Amino acid sequence: MLEEANSKNQHVFLWDKTGQVSTYHEGPVIDFTEQMVRVALAQRHDVNEILTESLQLLRTGLAQAMVTGSHLLVNLGMLAPNFGSVYTDKEIFPTEAIFRCSHWRHRRFHTRFL
Repeated sequence: MLEEANSKNQHVFLWDKTGQVSTYHEGPVIDFTEQMVRVALAQRHDVNEILTESLQLLRTGLAQAMVTGSHLLVNLGMLAPNFGSVYTDKEIFPTEAIFRCSHWRHRRFHTRFL
C-alpha cells in the first residue's frame, strides 16, 4: 500500500482498528492524539503556545523520517484534526506544501526542514 501511494505521489491515511500498525512500522511514530486534546483543552491565552509545540513535534518527526528515508506514522486516534486551517503554520509545519506530494518532493521546499 505504501509503495503504491509513493508511486502515485499520495499520502496514506489508514484506520488502525487493532492498534498494531506501529509494531509493523519502521520509522518515527507520533501519538498526536494527546497533542490535539491539549490544544482543545487549553486556556485561550495558552492555545498558540501549545499549538506551536504540537506542530514542532510533527516537524521533528517529519525531519527524522526524511533523514532516515522512512515513513512518518502519526496516530490520530479517533480524532480528525483540521490540517488546513488549525494544525498548520507557514514556518513550522506548512501543510499546504507538505500534503501536496508532487510539490513537496522538490528539493527547494523540503530541504529547509532538515
